[in-house]
Amino acid sequence: MPSRGYCRTPGLTYGDVSYIHSDLPLEIEDMKHYNKYIVDKDVISKINKVQNGEMAEFQYVNFWRAKDTMQGPIQHLPLLVMDPNSVANEDLVTYDVLGYHPVDCIRWLHIKQNPNHKFYFYPEMTTSEVLLFKQFELRRGDV
Repeated sequence: MPSRGYCRTPGLTYGDVSYIHSDLPLEIEDMKHYNKYIVDKDVISKINKVQNGEMAEFQYVNFWRAKDTMQGPIQHLPLLVMDPNSVANEDLVTYDVLGYHPVDCIRWLHIKQNPNHKFYFYPEMTTSEVLLFKQFELRRGDV
C-alpha cells in the first residue's frame, strides 16, 4: 500500500467532475514532473526502483467513496469507471491544467467520446461503501 493517502478536507473542494478523465497522465515522466501534488516523492522513488530493476512492480490505486455530507445513496451522477480495454489510443488526449492546484500545473488525461467504450457504474453508493481501482501499474521491463 502507498505510504500516503489523501482525504477530503472540510471547506476544500474542487467540485464534482462530470467528464471522463484520469487524474494521471499517460506518460511516466509526465506523471513524475507535472502531478507532484498527487504523486509524492515516495511514489516517484518506487517508480524509479522499478525502472532501475530494484523492484518487480508498482501499482497506484485509488479509493473512492461518496461525500460525507450526503443524506442517502447517490441518486444523480454516480461514479463511472471505464473499461481500459475499450479505449483506443486515438481516444486519449493529454492536457495541462493551470490554476486547479496552487502548487503547479498538472497534467491530466482526457478521453474522447467513443461508442465502443464500456463502463461500469455504481448507482446508489452510500458513504459506507468504498470502491478500489487501479490507476497506474508499472512492471519491470515495461519501459
